Amino acid sequence: MRRELWTLGLAVLMFVLGCSGSDANRPETVKAGGQVIFEGQPVAGANVSLSPAAGSGRGAFGKTDAQGMFTLATTSSIDGVVPGSYRVSIAKQRTEGGMTEEESQAYYEKTGQPPPSPTVTNELPEKYVDPSTSELQVTVTADGPNDFKFDLKK
Repeated sequence: MRRELWTLGLAVLMFVLGCSGSDANRPETVKAGGQVIFEGQPVAGANVSLSPAAGSGRGAFGKTDAQGMFTLATTSSIDGVVPGSYRVSIAKQRTEGGMTEEESQAYYEKTGQPPPSPTVTNELPEKYVDPSTSELQVTVTADGPNDFKFDLKK
């Protein structure tokens, strides 16, 4: 029994140390962000994504606030962006017609059919959704400033 507890304790310790990560594996990042504007107005709730232009490396993401401002992060636990060249995609989606779990169950019980899928609409021009068609590019530099303004057009 004592040996099993010791083994369990060691396993828990290794798990905790493994999950905590190390600064040696953490990429060097710099602060970056900016603003998204469409038709002269700030865009709230848009998702901004950076994809490495070279095709490999770490991307970054952010979401705009009510003033269209965003801050980029490499992961949910790593703020900032690894310096380099990036293609940019920006999307703002609106979902209509979705049902809660209870509504879906009631619909199925009443009709015998699965509920209709919600309609997802992009509120920005479609070309900005894909980094290969958006034509938006940025270069994040180690010494900054890395403040990008995206003035989107139809």
